[in-house]
Amino acid sequence: MSFINAALRYGAGAEHLEFRIHLRFEFLMLGLQPIMDKLRKLDNLTLDRHLDFFEMVQKEDEKELCKRYGSIKIDAKSANNMLGVLKQKIGHTTCYTHLLSILQHLLLFPVDQTKEAFGYWRMLDRIVQEIALQQKDGSDPDVAPVDIHIAHIIERMNTDDFKDETVSKLAKRESELEEMKNTIEKMADRLEKESSSLEELKKKFEELLSQKDILEQQLNNEKIIKNKLESLVKDQSTLNDIAKISTVSELPIPFYQSISPTIVPDSKIVTPPPPPPPPPVFGEVPLAPPLLATTNITKKKSKLPKPSQPLKSFNWSKLSDIKLKNTIWEDIDENKVVPYLDFEEIDEMFSAYQKREKIEDEEDGTQNIFIHNKPKELSFIDNRRAQNCQILLKRINLSNDEIRMALIKMDPEEKLTKDILEQMLKFVPTQDEGILLQSHSKEAFKFALGDRYLYEMSRIVHFEERLKALCYKKTFTERISEIKPKIQCIVSACRQLSRSKRLCTLLEIILCLGNYMNKGSRSNASGFKVISLNKIIDTKSSLDKRITLLHYIVDLLSKKFPQVYNLEEELYDVKNAIKYNIPELNIDLKLLKNGFLDLQKELEFQINNKIKDENDNFISVITSFLKFCNFSLKEVEVMYSEMDAKLNMTIAHFGEDTKSLSSDEFFNIFYSFLVSFEEVKSENIIFKKEKNDSRKANVEEKGNRRTSSSKLLMFKNSNDRRSLSERSPGEFDDLISALRTGDVFGDDINVFNKQRKRKQKLAHTNGK
Repeated sequence: MSFINAALRYGAGAEHLEFRIHLRFEFLMLGLQPIMDKLRKLDNLTLDRHLDFFEMVQKEDEKELCKRYGSIKIDAKSANNMLGVLKQKIGHTTCYTHLLSILQHLLLFPVDQTKEAFGYWRMLDRIVQEIALQQKDGSDPDVAPVDIHIAHIIERMNTDDFKDETVSKLAKRESELEEMKNTIEKMADRLEKESSSLEELKKKFEELLSQKDILEQQLNNEKIIKNKLESLVKDQSTLNDIAKISTVSELPIPFYQSISPTIVPDSKIVTPPPPPPPPPVFGEVPLAPPLLATTNITKKKSKLPKPSQPLKSFNWSKLSDIKLKNTIWEDIDENKVVPYLDFEEIDEMFSAYQKREKIEDEEDGTQNIFIHNKPKELSFIDNRRAQNCQILLKRINLSNDEIRMALIKMDPEEKLTKDILEQMLKFVPTQDEGILLQSHSKEAFKFALGDRYLYEMSRIVHFEERLKALCYKKTFTERISEIKPKIQCIVSACRQLSRSKRLCTLLEIILCLGNYMNKGSRSNASGFKVISLNKIIDTKSSLDKRITLLHYIVDLLSKKFPQVYNLEEELYDVKNAIKYNIPELNIDLKLLKNGFLDLQKELEFQINNKIKDENDNFISVITSFLKFCNFSLKEVEVMYSEMDAKLNMTIAHFGEDTKSLSSDEFFNIFYSFLVSFEEVKSENIIFKKEKNDSRKANVEEKGNRRTSSSKLLMFKNSNDRRSLSERSPGEFDDLISALRTGDVFGDDINVFNKQRKRKQKLAHTNGK
């Protein structure tokens, strides 16, 4: 005991709590505690003293460990207790994810009673011991069993993280540079086109000016002639004067006749309205309106047979014939798929008569109190605002002069990231704060950290506008690159829906089935609304409630239309288009436009501002950026307009009204249908496998029964009455197995079941 106490009390144990706890735990694991209990019974004062010292140091160390973890007691014998203490201490920190990772990987360790499993756990124990005991300088108070240098490993991990981050930033800059080069080339091409078109417009403008002068001269001549005519009429001149008037025909052409048709468009010439139609003769029926008279849609004669029995109806929304013009339904012919359909199977599967089915059993908030250790500092702003401002400045890790110079030069060295700029916008000095701080400018050297920052920033002309301009410049490329793929995806989805031949064939099949199954007002349809696609799954089979009309259609496609079976291959962008909200896209584009206009206003202000800093690069940087920005914005606006037009055309292509059906609803309908389509494909595979397995099981069961029955008959009809000792072991085992499983009685049981069902059926009919 004296040796144990000395090892715990002196040497490495004198300074390191971790080493004492580790060494004591090793002794206890070797069975020290039961031995100490026996030694207590010897009543030896010297020995009791050593035992008391051991227990006293143990209690003190346990108190120190509990204090470190903020716990009342830590039970080293209970895994639940120790895990709970760890969870309480690091549960709200980033370390908790690593604790979970350690526990999850421990579950993957071998747990069988083998030497290999024991070796795994022992090695892990040694590694954790060394990590826990090793000091910051790499020294180990205990013998290092694995020789791991923790500080070097952590330093290497941090270096690798920094390297990966730098490589990713470099790749991003290279992609941005490449995109900017492409944009500049496009701008140059567009500039050449616009300059050539500008020259043409100038020529046209000069021609129009010359025509304008001619027209004005003709107009003046007309006014002179008009005045002469009026004076002649008033004075009632003689016939000689009237003869002079005949010279009017030799004067220039009147103004309204000389105007070129190219100058005055036809839309400006007001023509008198046509005369109203004559009223109908008394007793005659008025003609119908032209819109309702003809629809330009010739109704195709249907080749569908009549169902042999009433069928379940398919709940679709029928389109009227008037809405079919210039839609996809003009080219769809249901008669094409009639030869491929098995109508007897449809009659049986979707019969309106129901068959009887068998019934089967079934973070802690802590207040930070700031004690002003420097009473000489002056602070005028709100304490919480000052505290948050100080946190921001620590994150930026730049002096006020460096921040100011970065803003003046428009941050050429990329010291201010977009995240920092967005945070800086929250700490723009207000007008009242600026006036208050300026009034104490002579004592600026006494300002607190937050006040000094706001004071220095308030001295920058249009600080907030400059900050917004820099933030807009840094985020513009990223925002544009986010909008473009969304627009392209939506356009691609519209193109796929409009041009898909597989979808067209599928609609023909659905139209054919719907007209065959429906009666009354729902039948004889030439088209249906797209929302009806998601109602196909509501029509269920009368033979099996798990089977729906969609299951039947998918099975039909797999057998007779294999190309249509892989419908999702032609509509792959429809699933992606559902992720993008078009109104949100419009809002993002408007925000970019508004930011562009604000940038133009600020540039105009800075150009007119007479007081300029020699280091100010705002005008040069923003001028070149606005050219690039203007081109990119126009390009995105054109893409958005084309997308909107394409979307409306696609919705109208399916006979839908763009006012009543939004783009999000339109894509959501096809997305839901494609999801159901793929789910049904998977379910059909499962149903088919279950059916095959059931068929195989029935065949095997019948074969086993026949084999068992034949063997039993062999034993019964054998004329050779051998004793048990004379029979072979295999024959006897087969007989016992057949008797134990009941296969011997299989045929008798089948006969009994058939007789019982026959009796129940007769009783049911007699009861009716």
